[in-house]
Amino acid sequence: MTMSEKTQGSGSINGWRTQPMYTFPEAAHLAHVSPGTVRNWLLGNQQYGRPPLFNAQGNQGPMVSFLQLIEIMVARNFRLAERVSFDRVRRAYANAQRIWELEYPFAHLQLEAIGGHIGACLIDWLFDLRSTERDDGA
Repeated sequence: MTMSEKTQGSGSINGWRTQPMYTFPEAAHLAHVSPGTVRNWLLGNQQYGRPPLFNAQGNQGPMVSFLQLIEIMVARNFRLAERVSFDRVRRAYANAQRIWELEYPFAHLQLEAIGGHIGACLIDWLFDLRSTERDDGA
């Protein structure tokens, strides 16, 4: 099943989480960024020739879904708190989408910034996966 098949139609695995529900100013307020940052990250900045950081979802206009809001918050944390460059955030996003075939990788993966780079926490994921098979509830 491809990424687009997983997210199309009313039977979407993400359901309501992919529906536009926040205006750019509302999303900006919740994510502690400017409305211009939300617009640039979702639509790109044609004046400076920058493509969007995230994939815009169809014809949703100036609206943000719940999963997009989460991704904006994660990207903001990498950019400001962890001081990861915009290009590294963009590459990490594109690589995570491609490797794990996720439409919203920043909303679904446990990620960490280490030395200005972004990595996925696979050890914890493998541990958690293994621990769900245990009968003792530990």
